[in-house]
Formats: sequence, structure tokens, C-alpha cells
Amino acid sequence: MTREDDTLEGRLRKKLENGEISQEEFDELFTKFQDLGILDAKTPPRKRRTNRIINGSKVFEESVRVDGPVIINGSLRVEGDLECQKLNTAGSLLIRKDLVVLDKATISGRLEVDGQSKIGGPLVVAGRLTAGQDITCTKKIKISGKTSVGGELISGDSIKIGGDLVAKKLLSTGAIKLVGKIEVEEDVVCKSFTSKYGGESKIGGDLKAETVRIGRPAMNTVKVIANGVDLSGLINTVVSSFVTGGGARMSVRNIVGDTVEINQIDVRGDIRARNVKLGSDVSVEGAVYYRENLSVPSGVEVASEKVEF
Repeated sequence: MTREDDTLEGRLRKKLENGEISQEEFDELFTKFQDLGILDAKTPPRKRRTNRIINGSKVFEESVRVDGPVIINGSLRVEGDLECQKLNTAGSLLIRKDLVVLDKATISGRLEVDGQSKIGGPLVVAGRLTAGQDITCTKKIKISGKTSVGGELISGDSIKIGGDLVAKKLLSTGAIKLVGKIEVEEDVVCKSFTSKYGGESKIGGDLKAETVRIGRPAMNTVKVIANGVDLSGLINTVVSSFVTGGGARMSVRNIVGDTVEINQIDVRGDIRARNVKLGSDVSVEGAVYYRENLSVPSGVEVASEKVEF
């Protein structure tokens, strides 16, 4: 037996290798012996693990690095940072400092991070995600649950939002497709922004994208008579409400883009784009500044000016 194997840590590791104790038992014993001060003084705190599966309830009083995946079926609290290869939580995970996931992160349960979050792969939120600071993801983000970000939500790819999102700022190098609801305190910046239904979403700052398409175009009315009774007004109202989301509207300060086609939206400031097409249910408090083409339905009044910019 070597001198290293003769230490308490060495004997514990030997039992782990021989299958006499599990990884979880090793970690618990190591932590207890360390707290009691009976480990070798030269032994550093154990922060690296090859994998971690939590089925019950667990608390780590320090930062943890896992060289493999972390799977949460129960409850885990980390008082420091958490770094791992992959993250999948169907249970509850609370991180007091920063989160670093080198690959994919899937949240079907509940995740709360007080610090910053950095995701090297795709981020999928089907449960609830609460982040105190920025979330930076190099790949795609898909949200079908509820997400709240105290800082910026940044994607190096596209973002699809089918649930609810609250953030300070929303940035994407690709497309943002909105089916759910967003509340963004400052700007939304992306390559393209699409929202077929508009919805009760609010952007406190500007929406900046090459292509902006919001809401559905106005519907043509149809004549419906049943048993001699004209039902046209009722039918058209119900169908229009279904298609447009029951009168729900989006709100934004300014829109800046190349191609802008919008309906069911309130613009509190100006629109600046090369080509602009407005629907019949659009409110623009400022003016529309366009470079090439402007399309406005009859009966809609809006201040406009053709400019070079």
C-alpha cells in the first residue's frame, strides 16, 4: 500500500473502487470527515464528481464541479457554484451563486439560480426557471414553461417562446418566434421577430430586427344567413376573436427594422424601416419613417415620412 493509499481519503477511495460503498456514500463520508478535521491537512476540498443523480434531498455547502451529467429527480441546494457537463432537472434545484452547463440543460421541474447562468448547449424550459442575473446560451432556447430573468437572456441561435418570459433584455443572433407571452423591460434585438397572435406582451424598450411580423392581417367578412336570420355579425366577431387572440395586443416603444408587417399592436413611439405594412388594428403614437414602401389600410391614419437613413 502506498503512502497515499494509507491516508483516510485513500482508504475511502479504495472502498469506492472495490464497490464497498457508493459514490454518494463516499461523498457524505468525505464531507463529514472533512468537517471534523480528521482528513489529511493537504487534502483539498472535494469539488469534482463524475456524475450526480439526486433522488432524495441533498445540500452542498460549497461549490461543486461534476465532470458528467447532473440529474435531479428530488431536491438539491448548492450554496456555491455548480458546473456540470449536462443538466436535467425534473425536481427542484437551487444554486446560490453561478451555474455553468457545458452542454444541454433541460428544466422540466424547477430551477432557481441567484447568479449568472452559462449554457454551452441548447436550453429547454418546460417547467419553471428563475435567474437572478444574465442567462447566456450558445445554442437554441425553447421555453414552454415559465421563465424569469433578472438580467439579459442571450442566445447564440434562435429563441422559441411558447410559455411566459420575463426578462430585462432579450438578445438573439437568430430568430425569435413568440407564441406565448413576454414582458421585457428594455430592448429586444434579433435577426427576425415573429408573433402571429401578438398577445398581451410588452416590450419596454425598442424592437430591433431585420424582419418584424406581428399579428394576423385583417379578415374579410362573410355573409351567413340561417333560417332567415342574418348571423354575419356574430360569426365574424367570434372567428376574428379566435384568430387574433380575443383582442390581446402587444405593446412596444419603437420598432427598427428592414421589413415590418404588424397588426394588433400599440407602438408608443416611431417605426423606422425600409418597407412597412400596417394592419387595420395598429396604433402608432409617433410616426412611420420608411425608405421605400408604406402600406396603410383605408381608414387608418398615421403620420408618415419617406426618408433616407
